[in-house]
Amino acid sequence: MKLPINQIICGDNVETLRGFPADSIDLTVTSPPYDNLRTYDGHSWDFEGVAQQLWRVTKPGGVVVWVVADATINCSETGTSFRQALRFMEIGFRLHDTMIYEKVNTGGARGSNAAYWQAFEFMFVFTSGAPKTTNLIEDRQNAKGKKVYTGGGGRNADGTITATARIASAEYVAEQMSGGFLRRILVDYTLLHFQKNCPATTS
Repeated sequence: MKLPINQIICGDNVETLRGFPADSIDLTVTSPPYDNLRTYDGHSWDFEGVAQQLWRVTKPGGVVVWVVADATINCSETGTSFRQALRFMEIGFRLHDTMIYEKVNTGGARGSNAAYWQAFEFMFVFTSGAPKTTNLIEDRQNAKGKKVYTGGGGRNADGTITATARIASAEYVAEQMSGGFLRRILVDYTLLHFQKNCPATTS
């Protein structure tokens, strides 16, 4: 089957994917059903079949973004999302990144009065090998800054921190001082680690 372009295809997801050529898809973004939270008019889906076919059709360097959450049953989250992530890795995918999608204008699910609202979903970013292309959408304003910020860094095996220095804008420095530094440090360390160990073409 020739890969369809600019078409909406209605059909069984596994059967449709089986018709696609191997190593033909650059990016898949999908949000499958979560446990049994919805009936979908009686339709069911085959997780294992979908995962296997995604591995087959994803190009080397391609990406699958898997957006999922868990039901809460008997005051316990099912953990299905994590089992799915581990299964993707067993099949051959790399777990390149785990992101948190914050739901806006919604209270989220509440499985127990003793737990916080589940106002988020997981976004597991799987890759077939090292990602071929990376376009990070990060709002650091440091390209034309006047100051040097050295507050972030990576923690070493012995517990010490190796600081990193970079030019930063006044707005960026102000954010660090106002308490928004934790996310920045985590992002900085992740990017440094990724660039060192998983170089990729940036366009």
